Amino acid sequence: FQAEDGIRDVERSRGLGDVYKRQTTDRTERRTAPEPAGPVNINTAGEKELTRLRGIGPVIAARIVEDREKNGLYRTVDDLQRVKGIGPATVAKIKDSAITEN
Repeated sequence: FQAEDGIRDVERSRGLGDVYKRQTTDRTERRTAPEPAGPVNINTAGEKELTRLRGIGPVIAARIVEDREKNGLYRTVDDLQRVKGIGPATVAKIKDSAITEN
């Protein structure tokens, strides 16, 4: 079956599929942050540095800094669970790349 413009529906859908695949790949690549060069000290890092941790975006990073200023330093990485939006799953993701000491 050919449409009025002479392009077959199969060709049209294949073209859109290629665009969709390309867009999906682009979004996935943007979401996947590179691993930090070294561990991030959650007691001294600013918001930008905290976003290097897997699962920590700008909003959560700001909450970490705010919580740290209000309630004091973190003794362990698990203490991050006192921050709204951080639970056991997020802590498990960042445990190997976050530290609390100098």
